[in-house]
Order: sequence, then C-alpha cells, then structure tokens
Amino acid sequence: MRESRIAAVLLVASAIAAAPAPRRAQDESSTRYRLVSAESSDQPERRLRAAAEEGFELLAAAEGIDVAGKPRIAALMQRGAGGPVDYRVVACSSVDDERAREVLAPLGEQGYRLSPEAITARAMRDVNLPESSYDDQLSLILARHEDGARFTFRALAFGDHEPFNRELARLRGEGHEVLGMWNTGRKLEVILQRRTDTTPVAAMRATVEHRLLLPSTRLVLGSQLESLAGQGFRILAAAEPSITGPPIVLLARTAVGGDIVDYKLLDDLPAKQTRDALAKKARKGWRVSRLGLTGEVVTLERPARSSARSAPAEYRLLSSRRAPGLELALEESVSEGFEFVHLFVEPDETTVLVERPGR
Repeated sequence: MRESRIAAVLLVASAIAAAPAPRRAQDESSTRYRLVSAESSDQPERRLRAAAEEGFELLAAAEGIDVAGKPRIAALMQRGAGGPVDYRVVACSSVDDERAREVLAPLGEQGYRLSPEAITARAMRDVNLPESSYDDQLSLILARHEDGARFTFRALAFGDHEPFNRELARLRGEGHEVLGMWNTGRKLEVILQRRTDTTPVAAMRATVEHRLLLPSTRLVLGSQLESLAGQGFRILAAAEPSITGPPIVLLARTAVGGDIVDYKLLDDLPAKQTRDALAKKARKGWRVSRLGLTGEVVTLERPARSSARSAPAEYRLLSSRRAPGLELALEESVSEGFEFVHLFVEPDETTVLVERPGR
C-alpha cells in the first residue's frame, strides 16, 4: 500500500515537471520581431545590444519626433539565424572626418559593418541647443557578425560633377559598395564600404556612368528619373530631402542587359495615406524601388511590359497603435507572403510598410 502511494506521488510529480510552463498572452521569447525606441543619445547602442543578446538583428532604423517635438530613433529588429550580432552606434559629422576615422577604422578591422538600413537615422538632437549645432550630425549603426569579415569605410563629398563621378567610379572599381547618401542641406556625401578580407568584387564592370540628380522640383525630378531609366540608369541611393526640397538621387548606367524600368516619385504623403496611394499605382504595375526610398519620398519603379507581373503588388501599413501590436501584425503579414519595405517614425506612432509582390 505504501509503495503504491509513493508511486502515485512520483507519477503526479513527474507529470507536473513535464507540463509546459504557463505562457503569457504575448510571449516575448517567441516573437519574431521587436521594435526598439530610443529618446536620448546613450540609449540606441544599449538597447540594440540588449535585443541582440536575445537573438534579434537590425532590420531597419529611422528617426522622427515624438508628440512633444523631441527626437526619437526607432529600430525594427528581427530574430536572426546567423549567430550572435554585436552593435555599435557612432555619431559623427562625416564618415571621413579625422575623429570618425579614428573610431571607424578599428571597428572595421574587428568586423563591424554598415548596411543601408543603418544610416537612415541622424544623431540624437539636444532640443536645448540651437538647430545649427546638431544638423550636421549623423548616427551610424554598425553590426558585427561572427564570420571573420573586415571592412573599411569612405565618404565621398559632392563637388564638381566630373571629379565626383571619376572618384566614385574609381572607388566602385576597387570594390566599394554604395550604401547610401545623407544630406544636411549644406553638404551631400555618398557613404561607401569595402570588404577587405576577400578579393574585392569588380563592381564597376557593368557600370559605365554615374548621374546625380540634384534638387530642382519634384515634378522635374520625377520626369528626369523616367527619362534616365529608359537610357539604362538604375537607382543606387537616395538622400533624405532637405527641409523643403526634393530628394537627391544617385544613379548608375549599366552597359548591357536588363529590362527598361520607369521611375516615379510618390511624395509629400503622410504615412497613413501611403498605402492607398501605392495601391492605385500598383494596379498599373508600379512597385516600390527599395534603393530609392527616403523618409518622406517613395520612389516607384515599373518593369518593362515583357516582365510585368499579371497581378499587381499589394501593400499594407502596420501601426504600433493598433491591436495586436506592430510586431505581431508584421509577423502575421510575413506569414501571408508580405515583405518588409520601410519604417516610418511619426509623432504619435511607428508604422511599417510591407509589400506582397504580384504574381
């Protein structure tokens, strides 16, 4: 009798031990995405690293303001599968200034790299200082993966057209990759990166010319994009608009091959209206051009009819203010075939634009 009671107790105890622990309604350990926000200059790196320790990697970063007019950086993270990632955040006035080189050079040797999604956020601004003291600052988010890669960084400032294009061609020929541009309204720089632990890829072998479209009007710029696309140019990068002007777009023309692509600008739209505007364009074959996307302007591209899809692309705009939350809504959309496109940071919410390509 005593043995049977002991056996019963042991059976119940083993069943309790084997039972799964109660789960919260939104178990953070199982979510695929995480939204990280920072409101002061010491927060971005610390919060990125904390998320990375839980297995998340940076997907995109963007800057905006909160309802009080103070700056806010938002970083969208996704659960990675490529091993641990470490992050560093470097504030500078130029990738090529002396102080930045002293910091970036050893980081590149340690394996830290930039990505186009990591140079969209300006440095955190001190609202107690005059605007002129912070408008030339930029935040660079660098990530290090455990793959043994090493990198160097360059910034090419725009000056006269011909010397600028020659130097850009030389750098790309040496294996530098164009990551993006940034524009303060007073200066413009192209940011480049080169991997140094492998033989550089001859990036210029199919590129014969670069073209920089400087601000005029949005209507003129859109017309120029359409015309140059027909001549074989493709978008390499776009800078954020200056205070009131249109974006600045860097293009390259390839030697042969590829379908003709048309470009248009979809601009001056609050994020809330972006989805509907894109839906109208998508019915005519337009899609978002990822490399030409800036915070306030979306560049659209339309492939040649020979390669056009029979069904238009579909867009959704996911909000941090709506249930079940941005992270879960993004995970659900991805499971339905949508892809991340862009992160918008607005005073009262953070939104994500996703696209499901037409078939």
